[in-house]
Amino acid sequence: MSNGMMAYFGYGSLVNLNSLRTKYIAAYPARLNGWRRHWQASASGISAIERMNPALLSVHMHGEMSSYIDGMLIIDHLDHLPALDEREVNYHRVPINDDLLLASNVDGLDNIPVEHRFVYVANESPDDQSPLLQSYLDVVMGGFHALNGEQGVHDFISTTLGFGRSIITDRHQPRYPRAMAIEEPMAKWFDDLLKQAGVRFD
Repeated sequence: MSNGMMAYFGYGSLVNLNSLRTKYIAAYPARLNGWRRHWQASASGISAIERMNPALLSVHMHGEMSSYIDGMLIIDHLDHLPALDEREVNYHRVPINDDLLLASNVDGLDNIPVEHRFVYVANESPDDQSPLLQSYLDVVMGGFHALNGEQGVHDFISTTLGFGRSIITDRHQPRYPRAMAIEEPMAKWFDDLLKQAGVRFD
């Protein structure tokens, strides 16, 4: 690997490789140690409930190294960074180094400069209980299902804070720009798991 490459950790929609819009080089299951995943409001300065802006999935450093997030490490060309930043416009890049544990060895990862090994963290905003977006969750949970089957979906939910929210049921008229169709049995299973996690289907 050369300095013309970057490595970023996906923990939400980026886990679903079908949602990527660049011709990435490789992707590997990975774990981010000492971090937690959570839902939060968008940093718009306007009430997300008034605008019906959906909640953002983000991560934060956690004091206990026993905390972790499973996801995907994606190796991509550095010149794709502007397109990636445009996709993640509500986030900023945070370098990751020793807190990344790979489920499989990636030769040459250490040759990528630290500033080009990163995770996207949402811009800070007070939590106003903004709703979840069903079409987005379908992509995220579908990605974790592809990554590690049913256990991957269960682990995603159990290691994510803030599911006690309402949800915008837009599956048949998706608001999420990278929405993907899923089979009815899986859609029902996703919804049942979310209800068990405290999501309110009003």
